[in-house]
Amino acid sequence: MRVRCLLLVAALGAGLAPVATRADCPVFVIQRGPDAIRIVRESLDEGGVKVFQRDLRGGTIDVVLPFGPGESGNFVETSDAARIIVRCAGERVSGQVQRGDGRTVDLPARDLGDLRRQDIRVSVTVGGGPRQAFLISGYETVTPDTVGPAQNLFAGRLPEALLRGGVVIQTDTYPRDPEVRACGRVPLERAGYLFALGRRADGTEAWFIVDLAASESMVARSLVPAGQEVSPRSMVEHSASGTRRLPYSPSGATGTIATVAGTTVFPSLTFGDLRLSNVDMTVLEAMPDGFGRPIAGILGMDVLRGCERLRLDLPSDGAHATLELSSSPAPGTPAAETPFSWIASHLVVRGTLDGAPVHWVLDSGSPRTVVDSIGAPPLKAAAAPAGSGTLHGLGGAAVHTTRARADRLTVGALEHRDVDCDVSPLPVFATFREPGYALGILGLSELARCRRLEVDFGRRVVRWFR
Repeated sequence: MRVRCLLLVAALGAGLAPVATRADCPVFVIQRGPDAIRIVRESLDEGGVKVFQRDLRGGTIDVVLPFGPGESGNFVETSDAARIIVRCAGERVSGQVQRGDGRTVDLPARDLGDLRRQDIRVSVTVGGGPRQAFLISGYETVTPDTVGPAQNLFAGRLPEALLRGGVVIQTDTYPRDPEVRACGRVPLERAGYLFALGRRADGTEAWFIVDLAASESMVARSLVPAGQEVSPRSMVEHSASGTRRLPYSPSGATGTIATVAGTTVFPSLTFGDLRLSNVDMTVLEAMPDGFGRPIAGILGMDVLRGCERLRLDLPSDGAHATLELSSSPAPGTPAAETPFSWIASHLVVRGTLDGAPVHWVLDSGSPRTVVDSIGAPPLKAAAAPAGSGTLHGLGGAAVHTTRARADRLTVGALEHRDVDCDVSPLPVFATFREPGYALGILGLSELARCRRLEVDFGRRVVRWFR
C-alpha cells in the first residue's frame, strides 16, 4: 500500500539551490559536462548578485530554489537561452529567470534558516542523455545519490519527442528532522498485513496498519472524537502563470484517494508504549474493506521515522511481529546491509530479479511483492491461489494482477530463492521508472524472510538479520 503526497508542483523552478553559512550564500548550480551532470557549489557574499547563462548543451542547466517542502518539477527546452539571476540579501536567497523573449519569471525568495533545516533530492534527466540524482544536505553539502532512480515528473505527461529535446529537473524537499518525534515498542498482529492496536486518550481502541510505503499517517473520520476539529486540507501548485490551491487528493497503489475530509490533531495516540502527542493526521471519510479486519488508520513514515532507527521483528510463527522505534542499534550481526535512497518519503534500495536490475520500494503495507509490468523482466507464470492476484489499497477498487514466479531475488547482498510475486502496472510510482531498471514493491512476504530488519535513518542503510 502506498500513499504519496504531491504537496507542491512547480512548472518553472527546480534544481539545486543556495546554501549558506552566516558569512555567505553558497549557490548550487546544475551543470552539464561532456559525459555527465554535476552540481557545482558557488558562493555569494551578503548583498551579492550572480548571473548564470543557461546552456543545456554544455554549461549551466539551472539553479535550484524550490518553493518549499514537497515535489517540484521544471522542464527546460534546449532552445531556452535564459539568464538566471540569483541574489543574497538579509539571510534570504531569491532569483529571477530572464527569458530570451523578454519575459521574466521570479523564483521564490527563501529564508536561509529554513533551507538549512531541509534536505533536497535533485533528479536531472537529459533527453537522450544522462540521468543523475543528487542530495543537498542541510543546504550545505551536495553528494551524488546513486541508489535510487533519477525521477522524471513529466514522463508520460509530455510527448516523448518533446522530452528528448530538453532537460527535466525534479526536486523533492523535506525536513531534515522528523516532525513527529517518538520512540517506543509496539506489539503487532500479523495476518497478511501488520496490525497495530491504537488507543485514544479516552481509551477507545482501533486497528492501524503499519505501512513503510505510506508517506503520511491517515485515520478514518469515525475515530476522530466528537468535537475535535477537522480542518480543510489542500495542496498548492506553483507555475509560471501563478499559484493556485487545489483539492488534496494523494495517490495510493490502487488509484487516487478521493475521500480526504481534511486533517486533525490528536492530543494523544498510544500504540504499545509508543506515545504520540499532538500528532497531525489526514482524515478520510472512511477506510475501505479488504484488509481482513476493520481498520481505522494507517501508520506512515511521518510517524515511523520519529526515532533514529526503525526495527521490525518478524518471527517465523507468522502470526506476530514487533515494531520498535529506537535510538539504539539492534544487537547481533546483520546478514546484509544495504544503502537506501529516501525518495518522496519512501525507502528505495537496489537489487535484482532473475538477474535484471531493480529498484525496490520497501512496503510492509503490501502482503506480497509486486513488480511493475512496465520494464518487468520475463518471469515464469504461476497459478493463482484462491483469493490472490488482487491489490487492495486506499484508492478505491481493487486492482487485478498476474501471478508470477522468479528463481532469484536480491537486495544488495541478500538473496531469496523461488519468489512468488504479482505483476501489475504501478502508475503511482511512474516517476520512479528509469530505463535499464525494473521497479517493484518489496512486500511483507519477502521482508518476513528475515527475522528482523532495521532502518538506520542517520546512516541511510537497511540492515537485514536472518
